[in-house]
Amino acid sequence: MTLRKNKIKILYVITKSNWGGAQRYVFDLATNVNLKTVDTAVALGGSGELQKRLAVNHVRTISIPNLERDINIFKEIFLFFTLYRLYYAEQPDIIHLNSSKIGGIGSLAGRIYNIFSHRKTKIIFTAHGWAFNEDRNVLVKKIIFFISFITALCSHAVITVSLHDEHALRMPFISKKIFTIYNGIAVPQKSLQTDARRKLLSFLPNLSQKTREFLFHPKTRWIGTIAELHTNKGLPYALRAINTLTVTLPNIVYIIIGEGELRRDIERYINDTNLHGHVFLTGHIPDAGKYVHAFDIFLLPSIKEGLPYVLLESAHAAVPVVATAVGGIREIIEHEQGGMLARPKHSKDIEYGLKYMLIEESRREKMGAYLCTHAQKNFTLENMLEKTWNLYRALLKM
Repeated sequence: MTLRKNKIKILYVITKSNWGGAQRYVFDLATNVNLKTVDTAVALGGSGELQKRLAVNHVRTISIPNLERDINIFKEIFLFFTLYRLYYAEQPDIIHLNSSKIGGIGSLAGRIYNIFSHRKTKIIFTAHGWAFNEDRNVLVKKIIFFISFITALCSHAVITVSLHDEHALRMPFISKKIFTIYNGIAVPQKSLQTDARRKLLSFLPNLSQKTREFLFHPKTRWIGTIAELHTNKGLPYALRAINTLTVTLPNIVYIIIGEGELRRDIERYINDTNLHGHVFLTGHIPDAGKYVHAFDIFLLPSIKEGLPYVLLESAHAAVPVVATAVGGIREIIEHEQGGMLARPKHSKDIEYGLKYMLIEESRREKMGAYLCTHAQKNFTLENMLEKTWNLYRALLKM
């Protein structure tokens, strides 16, 4: 297929319209195009933050009814025909699928659409961390792995956001289809730590004067996490590490930015361990990454990850990191260079990493500087856009 003289039409498809890593990825791709040569649309489930942001940026969105993460065979059949009709209506040159669920059904619908429409629409799937790496039972993992294989088989190309995820699906018939393109962000504006802390605390309006004085004491060190309060993020292991650390290092606070299903469990743990003066939950904060400058150390205790945007924000802000060695995290954080790595589900490892960085202040600052240089070289928005468009062009020429 040769490049057409008229506009290239790209249809992005994603399951949820909230604001997470996959949604940010779709937003960046859909809004950073040449409008003279490219026509983009985003099909999504729900009417959340992604849809609102796309509307502000004049990107057309298409609502897909009854699109949910949970599996329901009747709804999946309905979704298949919904996508099939959508492809016929839109006639895209490229279908770019995001999320595990939409990948399997969307790629199969795309292949059948190509057969009956006699078109050569290219199908791309981006894996934002493979779902079969999540903490599930063996049978479920095998089923998800098989679905992931079918998704890759039906796609013309699979983008993985880390080399770790690329190697996870190396198998016959699909190995040559897999391309690693790192997530990237625009370099954030610099912010003074004190200013970032004041703005962040505006989301905790009921603090006592004594607590505020402790938070702004020159010797108080801030540890922060930005994450959905979900099992995959490993927050219970971080809390256990913080609980132990406060015995010997009482001048630390742990700020958790995010909302989710584990909030009550976390609040219960804070109450049971009397961590009220050390652990604070801000709830969801829009564009939370701009507050990362408030932290002395960024902590990400995840059990499963792709290539997390929050670490890129920390890296570009020169905030050193303690993180678990899962997914693509090891490709951002070099142990004892840009931060400290821990084994997933190991509170003692997290505690050790935090303690080392809290005590070795000059080493911590060097880690932050190293991490920033590494991010500016490898994880920029410009790099991500350029490599993704190079892949688009190569596929369209096939």
